[in-house]
Amino acid sequence: MTAIVEAGARRCLFLDRDGVINAAPPEGKYIRRWADFRLLPEAVSWIRLFKAAGYLAIVITNQRGIALGVMSHAD
Repeated sequence: MTAIVEAGARRCLFLDRDGVINAAPPEGKYIRRWADFRLLPEAVSWIRLFKAAGYLAIVITNQRGIALGVMSHAD
């Protein structure tokens, strides 16, 4: 999910992590370390485009694996 918000003088682009800026892991699997992170090339292009237009790019994510105790915040 991606959202564009105009708050005051600063425009922001909110990007979900898994499946938007990186390849989503298979169902029931979690990205626990940088070695598992697969950045989507098209995401980089879109972020650059929005930044050039004056947007602040913000990555948001909910990590179900933390809530389930499968991994920690440090992971």
